[in-house]
Amino acid sequence: MSHQTNAEWLADYDNEESKVVDMSKYNVENESDNDLKASDEQGKTFKLTIKRVGEVTYPPGKFSDVPVTKSTLFFEETSKRLVVRPASNRHLCEKYGFDSDGWLGKSVSVESEAWTSDTGSGWMWTVRALEVEFDAAPGEEDPNDEIPF
Repeated sequence: MSHQTNAEWLADYDNEESKVVDMSKYNVENESDNDLKASDEQGKTFKLTIKRVGEVTYPPGKFSDVPVTKSTLFFEETSKRLVVRPASNRHLCEKYGFDSDGWLGKSVSVESEAWTSDTGSGWMWTVRALEVEFDAAPGEEDPNDEIPF
């Protein structure tokens, strides 16, 4: 079984017609140099606009004995992609629908949050739909940290 590299997949994707993807299949939980990493932006929140959605398949490795396909988001504001956690994917499906064409052009809040469990701790991205312009309530932060990536 041959696997495409991320660069090969991106080149193929750029050459394809825009396709609609049923995003609900990614409501389940790898990483590349082209991924936004929550640990690099600890505690920050960004407002980003979805440019396109995609899929990335990771070969068997550290987290799975079989290839794993994840949903990804690409944004207007950066060339890096974000691999979407299942909880965030479910939230976006609830807000924008199961078909990816309903996600394009939508603004989202992308927040780096700390997590802790019995097996360790680290940082993760939480993605939330922004259905209207975000006006921070007193004491809340506006998700407009400077975008360094």
